[in-house]
Amino acid sequence: MCMIMVPDQKPMERLFFGIDGFSHRWGIESEITFRRERVDPPPIDGSSENIILLDVIAENPIITAPFDLTFPFGGGWFAGSGTQLDMVGTTVQCELTLCEQIRSASDTGTQFIVTMELTDDDQTLRATAFTTF
Repeated sequence: MCMIMVPDQKPMERLFFGIDGFSHRWGIESEITFRRERVDPPPIDGSSENIILLDVIAENPIITAPFDLTFPFGGGWFAGSGTQLDMVGTTVQCELTLCEQIRSASDTGTQFIVTMELTDDDQTLRATAFTTF
């Protein structure tokens, strides 16, 4: 998963390494100010710049109902077992059978969709349905 950043008057950017000092919260769209710092030399497997949070200007809820997350490529999205999985740093709770289906599809690279709900903890989602396509 990655965050998407839309700088003023510029095209959208995908952020694969995050923003120092900022924690993504599911269901919340955040307007922030930040600065970029060049990394010299850049790490072999990392970004050539750090993005550092300066201020959170506004936070707006954007998801209030169940929503679908589509996993169209490859495997490795989920780790763990039982009724709690890790989805690239986000905890996902689900019934045992549902968690097993999700983990199996993720491990085999099957394309799938998971219906999720927000929980009281903004770092945890609840999976409620699963389909393949």
